[in-house]
Amino acid sequence: MKQRMLSRTAAGAYDSIRRSLERLRVDHLDLIQLHAVGDLEDLGRATGPAARSRARSGRGTRARDGASVRPRAGSRDAGVARGSAAEPVRPRPAVVRMGIVGAGCIGRIHAENLTAIDGARVTAVMDVAADRAEELAAACGARAFTELAPMLDEVDAVYVCSPPTFHREHIVAAVSAGKHVFCEKPLAATTDDGRAIARAVAAAPVHAMVGFNNRFRPAFRRWRELVRDELGTPYGGWIHRVAPSTPPPNANWRTTLGLLTGITIESASHDIDLVRWAIGEIEAVSASTTSSLPELEGYDDSLFGLLRVDGGAALMLAISWSSPISMSSRGVVGSGEAACLIGPDMWTVSELRWALRGRPERAETIDADEGADLGYAEASRHFIECLRQDRPPDVTVDDGLVALEVSLALLRAALQGGTVGV
Repeated sequence: MKQRMLSRTAAGAYDSIRRSLERLRVDHLDLIQLHAVGDLEDLGRATGPAARSRARSGRGTRARDGASVRPRAGSRDAGVARGSAAEPVRPRPAVVRMGIVGAGCIGRIHAENLTAIDGARVTAVMDVAADRAEELAAACGARAFTELAPMLDEVDAVYVCSPPTFHREHIVAAVSAGKHVFCEKPLAATTDDGRAIARAVAAAPVHAMVGFNNRFRPAFRRWRELVRDELGTPYGGWIHRVAPSTPPPNANWRTTLGLLTGITIESASHDIDLVRWAIGEIEAVSASTTSSLPELEGYDDSLFGLLRVDGGAALMLAISWSSPISMSSRGVVGSGEAACLIGPDMWTVSELRWALRGRPERAETIDADEGADLGYAEASRHFIECLRQDRPPDVTVDDGLVALEVSLALLRAALQGGTVGV
């Protein structure tokens, strides 16, 4: 990643940290495999289609580019309050002490980004593998832990970068101890876990954010502006993302029984959130999933589906980790225009194309630097700013829970056939 702009007083210290972190750097293509994944529990535990209360009087407030799609008239679950507490939480710290839970690839990236943010300091790293915790902790000037409970005494907030099957355990423990939480997506691997997390966050005097990094990428914000402000009534659209990235069985957590979930829960959460953020709530889905590793029960690495959005639009979804080629395209067609983002792989985007009715098509080349970070640094800056100003983040546990419920609905649709309500 590129070195961030630092204050003159912090630059020297940061240079030292970056030199240590160089040993931990991962190649950009490894971003496809960053996010931790959990075991796919019996889909019978997943809840069936549930009626959703919605505010239908517009496209929602947009005080900030990262804000949720629209306000809700009520909770999806009577026992779950949506998002972080809005009332004052605690005195605002001058420096937020951060703990990293999970010293894998995404944990390292978050640790590196946090070292570049004024008002944040990584003071603790926890991983069940002591050597990994110690290596990252040494690079950040932090203490290493192999258990969560003692680490919580050293921090004000935690970044949960562990496999999703452990998210409930780690998040509930953290918020119960009064610690703020940044949770890597997906929020959890099951609806039960996701709702338990939401309840715990709602009951604690903390703020919590889910890491949907695309909301913080300039190219995606520009695309969303076109979709929401120029497109008119959305007719439909598509999200295509493919790459050759399925590892062999047991090569890492993504293909290890007891940890894996597959592409529909892990990676499709990005696409589900993008649809909600830019277009609207997802009402129903249909899907087909396949696996290039059929010996791994519960593992899918290709998803082909249809998302039906409140208001009538339908979006085609095609994402795969087992494609021999790499590319991406995300687009919407409406009554006023069409707009799409195009990229050479699953994550980077290189061109924004759009056209208004009756006008020539236009295109903007996207700076290659946009793909160097993928929005992770800006998401962390937003989180730290929210903690220091004691206000809820723009991306909440609510957004993570809805994305998880849509993912599970897609899996039910693939198993049952036909259309499944969300």
